Amino acid sequence: MWHLFQTVSAAGWDRFKVSPQPNSPSLVEAMRTLYGPNLPQEPSPDTEMAVDQPAVEEAPFTTVTNKKSKGKGKVPPSTNPSAPSQNVPTPAPVVSRAPPPPLPAKTATAKPTPAKVATKPQAPKQAPKFFAQAARSGNPQSTPRSAPASAHPEYESLLCLCDMFPDLPMKKVLAMHQSGFGASASPNRGGAVHSGASRAPKMTTHGPTRRQVLISLDTPTTEVIVANAATAVESCNRGLVEAHSKLRVESVRKAWDGISMSTNFVALAAELEVIKQWLKKVAGLAASTVVEPRLPQCKSFLKILGIPYWGNNSSLPITQAQVESVIANTPVFEGVVLASRPRIMKASPSSDMSVIWIDIWDSQKGSKGKILINRSFNFGRHTATVQGTAMHPGVAQCRNCWRWGHPTHACRAQGTKC
Repeated sequence: MWHLFQTVSAAGWDRFKVSPQPNSPSLVEAMRTLYGPNLPQEPSPDTEMAVDQPAVEEAPFTTVTNKKSKGKGKVPPSTNPSAPSQNVPTPAPVVSRAPPPPLPAKTATAKPTPAKVATKPQAPKQAPKFFAQAARSGNPQSTPRSAPASAHPEYESLLCLCDMFPDLPMKKVLAMHQSGFGASASPNRGGAVHSGASRAPKMTTHGPTRRQVLISLDTPTTEVIVANAATAVESCNRGLVEAHSKLRVESVRKAWDGISMSTNFVALAAELEVIKQWLKKVAGLAASTVVEPRLPQCKSFLKILGIPYWGNNSSLPITQAQVESVIANTPVFEGVVLASRPRIMKASPSSDMSVIWIDIWDSQKGSKGKILINRSFNFGRHTATVQGTAMHPGVAQCRNCWRWGHPTHACRAQGTKC
């Protein structure tokens, strides 16, 4: 029994609870309950103290009186080994109490490994090719050609340009190809060469702002309205208010061959009619006087193909008057006003066909020009087709300062110069 108790005490298990209940007794208390309060104490040879090590017993505290302090205190007796000891009992065995064993480690729950996202294998990078090399080899990932290169002369001409000018960038080579062979000579979708010639050309100019009303008048009437500008603005705004319109006239100035009235919005057809009626009252014009207010317009550039350069049974070329007469009497050009006279030229020096360039008045969106594109009409016994072309407005001249190089809406002059 003594050996069991010694083992339990040495391992530190005497402080463990018998059961997991809160008020459960410890192991030593349970042994004392079973075997009595006085457990057998038999010294073990392993724990027996050495003979040459005298045991030191703790003597009870004695009460002494401190002379300096008037109180009484407990002072431990002297621990000098040479002092005589009284009533020294048998020394108890020294038992080393080791700390309790560590708790078993908790099993760590394995965290789920995140699923790896499947990535697409990257193709090895290839060295860049020149345009001529790419044009010869073609794109292996694209669809095969529908016909050999000999069936498409545009491929051969484009490859010849690439061989002749290998150092030029692709844009310049395509621009040379388009200017020499036209926009219709661009390769199709199935080929390896993709040209920018298939894009729609920008055929409409920007033009002046449409937040103004232009009215063509003779010089005396223009001087009268400009001299009474405040009255003209007030009169036109009164008429617009009575017509329940949100349009307002802000200023009046002399411009072009008449006057220009600046507005806060783009005027509608009904609002232009109101401005015309009230402006006649200010200028004192008769009801029969023709006053046509209009909005600023832009120019759209078109070309007519399919007409021979020479007249019927004649050695003389067709004239501008003939072209204007056909355009005026053709239903396709109904409501279209030419901005300038037609210009006639040969399609090539050795061709007998012509290209007729026409400029029409249009809106900023080019709605009239877009309607005319790819429309056909009869020119005598021939069938002509209208196509869009890139705009060539030339050098702009400002109508405000009368200088070349910028349009009127971009003028920075403080006032109008004559």
